[in-house]
Amino acid sequence: MLRWTLVALSLVGITSVARTESAEKEFEKLQGAWSVEVMEENGMKEPDEENKKFQVAIKGTQLLVKFDGKEESMSMKIDPEKSPKTIDLTPNFGADKGKTFSGIYEFDGDRLRICASPKGERPTKFVSEKGIMVLVLKKKPVEP
Repeated sequence: MLRWTLVALSLVGITSVARTESAEKEFEKLQGAWSVEVMEENGMKEPDEENKKFQVAIKGTQLLVKFDGKEESMSMKIDPEKSPKTIDLTPNFGADKGKTFSGIYEFDGDRLRICASPKGERPTKFVSEKGIMVLVLKKKPVEP
């Protein structure tokens, strides 16, 4: 019985290491500057003029947002091994500081789509409805 327990614990450890490595590789792909293409909250789409005012970047495990001269950040945790891929965003500012927004994401190389909820329940589809935000980002080309 002890042998099976040790095997099970070893497999859990190996899976955990593989997920960490997979998340690190995914984070490498997400690094850089992004423009906001779509921002919807509670089923309401923000006008394109508003979206253009945001500057977004991912540095390490931080999502940085610049708007009206203020820069704020959110910590990010991802699990690219789940289906759909999961993301947790934790603001480091404002009334929601320290609160985790559970979500899902899709990444296809130059577009990142995030759907998240502050309610603690992770969305299962990319639809903005009451209490759910959808954000579509497009990666900006790297400047020489």
